[in-house]
Amino acid sequence: SNASSLLYSTTFPCNNNNILALLGLGEIYYEEKYGQQDYNKAKHYYELAAQKHYNSFALCKLGNIYSKGKLGKINYEKSIKYYKKAAKLGYENGYYSLATIYYQINDNQVNIDKIIKYLEKTLEINANHIDSLNLLGYIYLNERISSENHEKAKRYFSKSLSNDPTNQDKYALCNYGDYYYYAQYEAKDLPKATQYYMQ
Repeated sequence: SNASSLLYSTTFPCNNNNILALLGLGEIYYEEKYGQQDYNKAKHYYELAAQKHYNSFALCKLGNIYSKGKLGKINYEKSIKYYKKAAKLGYENGYYSLATIYYQINDNQVNIDKIIKYLEKTLEINANHIDSLNLLGYIYLNERISSENHEKAKRYFSKSLSNDPTNQDKYALCNYGDYYYYAQYEAKDLPKATQYYMQ
């Protein structure tokens, strides 16, 4: 199988602490699609990649393991620690992960300014980061309600869709549909809302 051949090809160089091998083994044991899922083993290899090579991707993956409770229990404190380390290295998904986890764990007590700051940092690194564009648009549409922010939401949703020409990002399409359906500072445009919802 592909997983077996990938596992074989990464095991030998891993003895020499090859970063690609460490990350490859981490992915094999993390991702369900390879049929070798074992989060403890994934954690082991990502930790080696993070400790020996200070790899930002591995740091984010460790954050995911703890934020998603892959070892049985969610640990937001540990996940935030890893995401901050990845962000400090300039990794866009480190900043994005910090934004999403703070949004998730604080619920109605969320510090929106902090989340916006992390999302803007993500976009400084990668101006076309679709998930950050979507979340910023959502925040400006639903959390920071004003005429000015309503327009900001539209700009972020528009840019997100322009970076997804095949319209595979259903979250962006639904957000744009919401923009026209729940219009608060202009007339509702139900045909446009329906157009985005139906795609």
